[in-house]
Amino acid sequence: MAISKKPKKHNPQALIVENEKGKSEHRKLAEIKLSSSVLNTLTTEAFTKSLLGEIDFTEAVVVMKEKTEKIIAGDLSELESTLAAQVVSLNAIFTSLARRSMNCEYLNQMETNLRLALKAQTQCAHTVEVLAAMKNPPIVFAKQANIAHGHQQVNNGIQPATHAGKTINSSNELLSEADMRHWTPEERLKQAELIRNWQPWKRSTGAKTPEGKARSSQNAYKHGLRQTAKRNEPVT
Repeated sequence: MAISKKPKKHNPQALIVENEKGKSEHRKLAEIKLSSSVLNTLTTEAFTKSLLGEIDFTEAVVVMKEKTEKIIAGDLSELESTLAAQVVSLNAIFTSLARRSMNCEYLNQMETNLRLALKAQTQCAHTVEVLAAMKNPPIVFAKQANIAHGHQQVNNGIQPATHAGKTINSSNELLSEADMRHWTPEERLKQAELIRNWQPWKRSTGAKTPEGKARSSQNAYKHGLRQTAKRNEPVT
C-alpha cells in the first residue's frame, strides 16, 4: 500500500529566499536582514495587519522592491498618487478634529483638539507644496553682485573635474598681463579726479599731536637691547 505524504502547509509569514551562486548562506542572510525592502515591509505589515489582515510576506517584499525600482528608474507617478491621497486624508483629519473640538465641554480639551487639527492642516499644506514642487520644479535664477570700493579682480570660472593630484582653484589665481584690464588715459584722469574729490587722506586716524606722533613712531620697537637704547634717545 502506497503512503501519500501530506504537502507542507504554506506559512505566509515566512520569507522564501532563493540561493545565489557564489554567495554563502551567511552572506545571503546578512543581505536579507539589512535589506531596506525587507525592513520596510516588516514596518508596513506591523501597521496594517490590524486593518488588512495578514499578507504573504514573500510577495510583499517582491512588491516593495518593484515599487522602489520603479522610483529609482524615474517614474514618480506612484509617489504623486501617494501624496495626493495623503492630502485628502490629512484634510479629513483636520475636519474631524476641528468638529470634535466644538463638542468639548472643557477648554483644555477644546485646545488640544484644535492644536492637533492645526498640525494636520500644516502637514497637509506642506504635502501640497511637495506635490507641487514635484509636478513643477522651481527654477532658481542666481545673480552674483560684486560690490567693493576701488578696483577689484573677480574670476568666475567653472572648476574642471579632477580625479587626482593637486586641486586648482582658478578663481584664486592671479590674472596674467594679457587678461588684466588696461586703463585708458581718459579713465585714469577721471579716476584721479574722483580721488581728489574724495580726499581719503583727510580721513586718516593717525596721531595728531607731537606727543602722539612721538609715541607712535616707537611702535616698531618690540624688545631687545638695541631697541631699548633707541627708545632712550631723544626724539627730534
